[in-house]
Amino acid sequence: MPTLYLDVSSLFLIRFNYKDILLIRFPKLFGTAQHNCLVVSELSRTHAKSSSIIIHLYSIFSKIFKLSAISAFFSSVSLFADAGSYQVFGSGSTTAAAVGTNEATVNGITYGGFAGNNPLATVSVGSEGKERTITNVAAGRISKTSTDAINGSQLYAALEKNTIVNNNNTYNINRLENKMNRENKRLRAGVAGATATAGLPQAYTPGKSMVAAAVGGYRDQSALAVGASRITDNGKVILKLTGNVNTRGDFGGSVGAGYQW
Repeated sequence: MPTLYLDVSSLFLIRFNYKDILLIRFPKLFGTAQHNCLVVSELSRTHAKSSSIIIHLYSIFSKIFKLSAISAFFSSVSLFADAGSYQVFGSGSTTAAAVGTNEATVNGITYGGFAGNNPLATVSVGSEGKERTITNVAAGRISKTSTDAINGSQLYAALEKNTIVNNNNTYNINRLENKMNRENKRLRAGVAGATATAGLPQAYTPGKSMVAAAVGGYRDQSALAVGASRITDNGKVILKLTGNVNTRGDFGGSVGAGYQW
């Protein structure tokens, strides 16, 4: 037996002797495979003070039309029209006023410009402590203006891509941090080499030469420097040669000459 689907756009509710009665005006029944959903339109109500109208469609239609497929379907689903056009599905479900959401703040970051931020009504499928999942939801369109529902596989795909990007970013950040640490140590070792070179003594008497050595340190790095100097016999020209090596394995050196008068 093919499954039949119901368009309830022409259903009306009245209250008679404190009982809700469903009136059917030109009901449309169709069973083609092209219709894959139950079409629920806004229900009209003639009793304004009715706080909650419960429609057990499965009971009514199974008696009127003897449709076993519809009876079996609606035996587990109740439809409420509550608080003015708000749709509630499922036994024991409750609802509240529809609230628009134009922006959201997560971890101090505000996201905004949401489409569909002025809802006409809200849909509830459960209540506090009686939540329900919605299964077999098709993948919704994803765009700046889309108001489609997103299913779990779409969220998983997005999170999977984000995880890959985050892992790559973490790897690159760690590499950058390690490189900066290495460069920082090399800079400190260079300062230690300069300190050691500055500590080298030199010849000061005309016609004399001197060979010298010195050590220097800066923070957690150190260096060894050696040098040789010579003053000419007339004392007017001074020559100096230095070299150093630090704990990072880097070498440095200098050659200098001076003339005094």
